[in-house]
Amino acid sequence: MSRPRVGVITGLKREAACLRREGDRGYDIRSGAGPIAAARAAREALAAGCRGLVSFGFAGALSPELTAGALIVPETVIGLGGERWRTDEAWRRRVLSTSPDALTAPLLGIDAVVGSPAAKSALAAGTGAIAVDTESHAVARIAWEAGVPFLAVRAVSDAAGDALPGWLLASLDERGEVRPLAFAAALLRDPRRLAAVLTLFRGSRRALARLRALAASGALGRP
Repeated sequence: MSRPRVGVITGLKREAACLRREGDRGYDIRSGAGPIAAARAAREALAAGCRGLVSFGFAGALSPELTAGALIVPETVIGLGGERWRTDEAWRRRVLSTSPDALTAPLLGIDAVVGSPAAKSALAAGTGAIAVDTESHAVARIAWEAGVPFLAVRAVSDAAGDALPGWLLASLDERGEVRPLAFAAALLRDPRRLAAVLTLFRGSRRALARLRALAASGALGRP
């Protein structure tokens, strides 16, 4: 019999590529940026026969102690409404055995990207979470409804003090990918914006390296 497939839900194609380069480990990889698309992708993975769901990709730091590239494999994903979803303990421990420096503190799921350091600080104080993303809470809810194991694996791409400026967010499409013409036009209007972009690029590069290393371990493949 073939081994059970794991549904891995990412927000961006760059995140999904970290897994696809490792070949077939039983993953069913689906991308959906934001909670609505992520929930849809999770349902599709379950309909295709997956017996466990993973939310995999970037996170923004809420704790000022986190730097880009830090890995988070949380015990709990929380929502702004107070919902809490625990990740599967055995699965989480297996991943942590390959990444002993990963953090297990709570991860917050919200419906829209947090752009300012002040907003990040407020979320940290109000929830106790150390990082945030826009897909994990949606995937956690679908896994809970279906009664299947759930795991979240997130690498920090932007520090708590890094701003995600409005002009940059406006340059992204509904999948979270850069729209080149809009991005170039924004930089032409104010070339000083390039410094913030380079900081975010370096952070995402560190996060991707960490996600690739975890994908290579194969620890995600068995719920």
